[in-house]
Amino acid sequence: TQSTWDIMESANKEGYFGSLKPAQEKALQDFVAQIEKLNAENWKYDLTQFDTYDYLRFLRARKFNVTKSVEMFSNYIKWRIEFGLDQIFLFKFPEKDAVKAVYPHGFHKTDKEGKPIYIERIGITNIDLLFTKTTKERIMRYYVREYEKQRNYVYPACSNAMGRKIETGLTIIDLKGGQSVLLTPRCYNFVKVASTICQNYYPCLLYTSDAADDTPCVDLGGRRIIKKK
Repeated sequence: TQSTWDIMESANKEGYFGSLKPAQEKALQDFVAQIEKLNAENWKYDLTQFDTYDYLRFLRARKFNVTKSVEMFSNYIKWRIEFGLDQIFLFKFPEKDAVKAVYPHGFHKTDKEGKPIYIERIGITNIDLLFTKTTKERIMRYYVREYEKQRNYVYPACSNAMGRKIETGLTIIDLKGGQSVLLTPRCYNFVKVASTICQNYYPCLLYTSDAADDTPCVDLGGRRIIKKK
């Protein structure tokens, strides 16, 4: 059951809870029915950890095409099972401080709407040095753990603080301190892999990604970097 302040957060935002068109309501019902059927027949997964807001994220990501949304969510559940995601908080990342020293990133306060702000300072990141501190496989598992932390702890905490539902956040990709040549294939691929995880498995959690520099606009796998005026 969604509370009154949940509905207020999504008011006047088409495709969000409380502002669905009849066709979108029908798509949501069909989506849930198909997901529950697939789960009963195949996955046997605990779907109680997902709610209407989660389902709508996948529907918005596929423009309320039920078939494509079900396929996307199915891939997500299969990935959760294969990745062992329900045990992700058991994963330890003792190299975190060393990693953040060469790859500064993290949450910093909220915007004026109460949405959490996440910053990555790609402009001063040393990719070569980063991978002397950890491995690609470990940092990807760390990324996933952080996405789960956002979904389970950061957004609920922001919602409680604001007294209304907060279901998206702002990501800033800061290129200041580097030049356009910074985006070498290795750096580009590093950021794109992390962004692909978000695109495929945590859709519509983030909105506009700003770059605090005059570096030309680039697209990093769904996290849009735009020129800061």
